[in-house]
Amino acid sequence: MSVDISVEKKVAQLRDLINGEPRLKCQMDHDFLIKFLRARKYDVNASFRTLLQYYEMRRGLGEKLLRFCPDVLHPVLSTNMFVVLKNRDAHGRQILLFRAELWDPTTTSLDDVFLTTLLIGEEMIRSEKTQIHGTVVIQDLKGLTVSHARQFTFAQIKKCIAVLQGAFPAKFKAIHVVNQPYVYDVLLTIAKPFLSRKLMSRITFHGSSLNKLRQAVGENILPESLGGNLGEEEAADLTFSHSIQTSSSYYSGMRDFGYLS
Repeated sequence: MSVDISVEKKVAQLRDLINGEPRLKCQMDHDFLIKFLRARKYDVNASFRTLLQYYEMRRGLGEKLLRFCPDVLHPVLSTNMFVVLKNRDAHGRQILLFRAELWDPTTTSLDDVFLTTLLIGEEMIRSEKTQIHGTVVIQDLKGLTVSHARQFTFAQIKKCIAVLQGAFPAKFKAIHVVNQPYVYDVLLTIAKPFLSRKLMSRITFHGSSLNKLRQAVGENILPESLGGNLGEEEAADLTFSHSIQTSSSYYSGMRDFGYLS
């Protein structure tokens, strides 16, 4: 297998920067570090900033990080609230679908929804293809109610924004919001001052019309509930679901790294 010397040099430079952070115990293997470099177009300093924000975000989770494991979060995963679609779009981007109507706020906390989002995000960026081509997020907000919205504190909203804007090594290429109710507008009003112009330019609000979503993503990718040609199970990547459910040791091991207390 050929080795790209220029890439290996950047990985080494990133390691050198990490070694200058004595209070950070960081994964130093190539596969982990290359995710940050690819997410930031091989800009070593930008990759390092993202890595620091990533571990700072994880530190901010505190004891909640003990729940960062497929076994613990299985009740959320099993609802199919989050589904990774089987087919990628025309640009090779992997697609994550979130369906609010499958979130029961009386039994599932926003903390666990957030942890599950991170867990699925981590699994997605284990794919080299996703690291290179990026991710598309579809938020189907049908069924989002005041009961859901009450869980979104100001701190929670800022955590969600941080993941999208520099605290996670992924390329969020597009975000499609469909079936958004009025309570979402309230949350968006709170979030907007903290959203970068770049991120806002990548968000499309569709309301109840699915025509532009079909055009942007593709009828042969989307499930019928979003105007596509595929059944719900046919559209889902069942291999992805199996992979994440059998990776508990991988995610438990990630808890060994982070800022030293």
